[in-house]
Amino acid sequence: MLPSEPDGVLVGEPGMIARGTPALREAFKQFIAINPKITITGHEVIQADDIAIHSSTWKMSGMAPDGSPIEQSGFSVVVLREQPDGRWLMVIDNPFANHLLSRN
Repeated sequence: MLPSEPDGVLVGEPGMIARGTPALREAFKQFIAINPKITITGHEVIQADDIAIHSSTWKMSGMAPDGSPIEQSGFSVVVLREQPDGRWLMVIDNPFANHLLSRN
């Protein structure tokens, strides 16, 4: 699980938002259950003071609860904020940002 701020937001699927520590724990619990293998195929980090945006392309494979294979890929956008203790925590994680491209 990516360390997040207490009110951090995860887009589990386009249109499905998990907000806050309990919801994030549940979303990541379901994600971990598929035993994902993730490959980052390219990434970029842009920082402005205590805010950073991490963009990346990714591929993932795993197994659904019914045993069927899962194959996904996408474009991820993550907003991070530096904490007073120097840690960077997730504010927003949208691993499916590429869904906007299919709308046109």
